Amino acid sequence: MKSLICLTMVCLLTLPVASLNAQESAECDPAQVTQWLSGWQGWVNATNEVVHTSLPGQQAVEYFVDHFSHVSSLSRPECVADAMYATATWYSTLIMVTRCGLDRHVECSAALAPLLPAYEARMNSAVVDLAGTVGFRLDAQARPEGWSLEPLETEQPTAAAPADSKTELFRVVVKLDYPVRSCSSASCRIVGNVTKGEVLQVVSRDNRWYEVEWESGSAFIVAAITTRLPDSLVDLYEGYADARTGCFLALRTRRGSSDLNVAISGERLDEVWVDIYHPGEHTPIRVSAQYDKTFIDTGEPYIHQSYYLTSWWPTGVYQIELTLAGKSSRIGFSIPESGDHTIFVMCD
Repeated sequence: MKSLICLTMVCLLTLPVASLNAQESAECDPAQVTQWLSGWQGWVNATNEVVHTSLPGQQAVEYFVDHFSHVSSLSRPECVADAMYATATWYSTLIMVTRCGLDRHVECSAALAPLLPAYEARMNSAVVDLAGTVGFRLDAQARPEGWSLEPLETEQPTAAAPADSKTELFRVVVKLDYPVRSCSSASCRIVGNVTKGEVLQVVSRDNRWYEVEWESGSAFIVAAITTRLPDSLVDLYEGYADARTGCFLALRTRRGSSDLNVAISGERLDEVWVDIYHPGEHTPIRVSAQYDKTFIDTGEPYIHQSYYLTSWWPTGVYQIELTLAGKSSRIGFSIPESGDHTIFVMCD
């Protein structure tokens, strides 16, 4: 039952709390709504295709978790909050019902299974209403580009690559007990299991899967059930030169309202991607605003990213992730006191 709770939290914690009647009160760009609906229908249709097959329970769960991970990562305006919340409720219930059957929890299945039709109807109603506001025509045949329901693997699994032939990228911690597989698909053979809290070394990425060091070779695990650990823990007040991306970072704090800003400069300011993570969180904080500015003293251009107080800023260990030219670094740093914080990122 603990694993069921964990799976539900994986789904629901990826969403902000939906405000009541957000869909009616929020104004949205029709193009953004259309883009979200297009992505939503593809993944939900793919999920329904899995539902109507006879896949073993564990493989179905992995498909559901992966599909919801895609849906929750879609860029979404505020006016889709109700539809997204209904979607999260349906997915989390679907995952729990499937796991109940897999674990033979009869009482759990009996309690939750009758709720699924109502949750699905509520989700579909919210999406149909949303589509009507922008004139979007839903298509039951739509699927994500390149997605197909893969047949069950029948041949012997290919030999895992030797561990010393892979380049270590970063480490992750597992959020719940889960199987690892011979390749990056829910149809691949299970080669072992990991437990909640276990730390794994990632050696490559394959779409929504991580390839990790496993015994004398490697195996694959769904990325959505892991949290990346920082590559290093540094004092940004003293400045830090990141060898992997070639960027230099520094943190400055002044008295004032509790706020966080990032100033990205250097010759490669348009190439680097910066994400900030709250202490203990696994999804990046959403950027509230972004501006092109110049430093007053040097006249050099920089990109100013703001994270307003619609968010919360506790003290503790934050993480900043830099991605540049296909390389990424996750750096942990401490914010010991409240104030107006600015992280300077310079990439040449």
